[in-house]
Amino acid sequence: MIKYFIRRILWIIPVFLGVTLITSTFMHLLPGNPFTSDKLSADAQHRILAAYGLDKPIWEQYLIYVFNFVRGDWGVSLSLQMGRPISTIIAEHIGFSLQVAVIAISTVIVIGVPFGIIAALNHNKWLDYVATGVSLFFYSIPSFVLGILTLILILWSNNTFGWTTKLTNTNPTFIDLLIPGIVLGIRPASIVTRLTRSSMLEVLGQDYIRTAGAKGLSRGMIITRHALKNALIPIVTVLGDEFGGLAVGSVTIETVFAIPGIGAYLVSSIEARDYAMILITTSLYAMIVVVINLVVDLLYGFIDPRIKYTTRKVG
Repeated sequence: MIKYFIRRILWIIPVFLGVTLITSTFMHLLPGNPFTSDKLSADAQHRILAAYGLDKPIWEQYLIYVFNFVRGDWGVSLSLQMGRPISTIIAEHIGFSLQVAVIAISTVIVIGVPFGIIAALNHNKWLDYVATGVSLFFYSIPSFVLGILTLILILWSNNTFGWTTKLTNTNPTFIDLLIPGIVLGIRPASIVTRLTRSSMLEVLGQDYIRTAGAKGLSRGMIITRHALKNALIPIVTVLGDEFGGLAVGSVTIETVFAIPGIGAYLVSSIEARDYAMILITTSLYAMIVVVINLVVDLLYGFIDPRIKYTTRKVG
């Protein structure tokens, strides 16, 4: 397992280089630069670019970025908050994004897994039809559309009942982020519902489940200790992928609900050509996804002890 862990950690290096290289290439295809302005002369812009090393060839800028990133120097913002350390900016904004992601993945687990189990245990009954129908309905609605519909409902409720639900907040609390987090988690929850249902149905049809019932084990024990445990592998896989996606893909929800998270800030950075901020943010997102996938792979061994992290030669 240690060798497997080390090998996976080493895979972070090519992933990091690939993501940053692609981002850097496409980033410089955008017209203009962070200091493009009608108020600055061409000579003044050139001097500022030279001061930040942006007059160098793209490949040299990229190598400087990689070297600085490895030694912990993330540089400063070039446009949106010019001169401020990027590490400080990210520390101020990423907490909101992570809170939204945690709320969303909690919504996925609390709704998706129980609904899927209920549907499987009531196969071809009305509860099964309700669970699969509702999950299919919400699966067909993109998160940003559901967010906009939720905003309209909030506005209607405020006008009709005199409620004071806040739509924007420069410094939202965890409570303020509940609605955006739940909205973000609804669609993934529908995916997990359908996956849990199919995985549970497959396991419930196995011979050892019928044998456990014949031995007199209670239905609750059969479901929790045998069926659910063996159905968890595909569920955990999808939950890991979804959490990675939710952690880095809440850009639309942050934009719709005006949450000052790192996703919304990334969009603003792209519009402002804030090269340093774009590279650091995408690098951080890539690392989050890689670490989450590694954690999920390691969880397999705890869920099913038969899984071994070794490489065997065949023949």
